[in-house]
Amino acid sequence: MSDAIEAAFRNDPPPLRADTLAELLNMRNDERTVLSLRTIGAVDFKKADRQAERKRRDAAYRLVKRREEGATPRAQSAGQREPWKALNLSRRTYYRRLAAATLPGANCRSISSIADGAWRNERVDGGKSITPSDLRIVLFNHC
Repeated sequence: MSDAIEAAFRNDPPPLRADTLAELLNMRNDERTVLSLRTIGAVDFKKADRQAERKRRDAAYRLVKRREEGATPRAQSAGQREPWKALNLSRRTYYRRLAAATLPGANCRSISSIADGAWRNERVDGGKSITPSDLRIVLFNHC
């Protein structure tokens, strides 16, 4: 039995890797792209390069997707800007007053832009989610 298994492996070698196939076929990346090949590598674009490019494309796609969904970039978030320091308040007091709309000198526009991210998961009216635009309407009417 073991002789038969050994003989099968001798007669049927393991499959070739993508870059090995690319070398045998002398496949360049531009040809690979035009032919939409995924299982054959490229002689001028090795596996590590393909992985790095895939990561870069995926990160760019996720960035566009987050922006389309209205996510605030981290550098522009309230946590990074720390608006409570300008008012000489603690972070917790700032958000407590923000929720109560009692911040000194705060106008509705600044409150709504800060509150966009903070109120996304709030539920009202039998489980309906508050959207950022709903929150703006509430805050503008309240102020």
